Amino acid sequence: MHPVVGGLNSNKVNLLRVTEIREKGSTVLRVKSDVVNGSVTGLIFGDKEVDFSQGQRPQVQKIKGQNLVGGMAAALSQVKNSESGTKSFAFSVDEKLNPTLTINDNRTITWDADTKRILKDGSWSYIISGGNPMEYASIARKDGSGKDELWFIDIPKGIETTKVDGKTLVKKWFLRGPASGTVRSITQTINGKTEEIYSNSVDELGRIIRGKRPSVGDLSIVYDEKDPAKIALMNIGKIAYGYGMDGAVSNVMYENATALEFREVNQ
Repeated sequence: MHPVVGGLNSNKVNLLRVTEIREKGSTVLRVKSDVVNGSVTGLIFGDKEVDFSQGQRPQVQKIKGQNLVGGMAAALSQVKNSESGTKSFAFSVDEKLNPTLTINDNRTITWDADTKRILKDGSWSYIISGGNPMEYASIARKDGSGKDELWFIDIPKGIETTKVDGKTLVKKWFLRGPASGTVRSITQTINGKTEEIYSNSVDELGRIIRGKRPSVGDLSIVYDEKDPAKIALMNIGKIAYGYGMDGAVSNVMYENATALEFREVNQ
């Protein structure tokens, strides 16, 4: 593909912009531009065409704790094409001079001019906090009906909390040693009742040796004595999987089998 560059001289400003892209001598994409200011107004590729319209957005700054509109800047206001129709984008400010974006006249997003963090999205109000991004962060939101959701992560303590639809999930992971980063446990709380639904126990090499899995129950793993990286036997609930020298499953038992019972079967 080869871009074709066109020149535009307007108000003593010389602009060089790509006007079309050709492949094997044929135009595959053409750029439509405003003849006065050079702004892109659309794209044409094959029998498809996309048109852009330009508007303005307020430039909001926070000075001494107060939001101020320092001026206006160019911004995309509309995208139109024959396949998906027209999408409109209207930038403004709310009563506290927080910047807003309304999409198609039915969804308004509001954010903090200083932190750039979202404050509102439709009926949802957000509270986002966090210090060092490598340590912790919190996102809480609430809608007009009183429904609330929460996500919180505390990396130094190895805890992540998620609250959605009346259900709270708390995930913890190992912080030190060879198993660092491996999930230690996940608990679920519904209507005040807390249940551990996932867990792992590890050995001195950081390998998972016991655990619990949702819907299937307890897990146990025995490793190959000659090759510590290979699993010799894995019990998940009532199913036991045996592994051969090549690391592939060599046998399966649909019983509550212990490691010793399974080794006797292999002999």
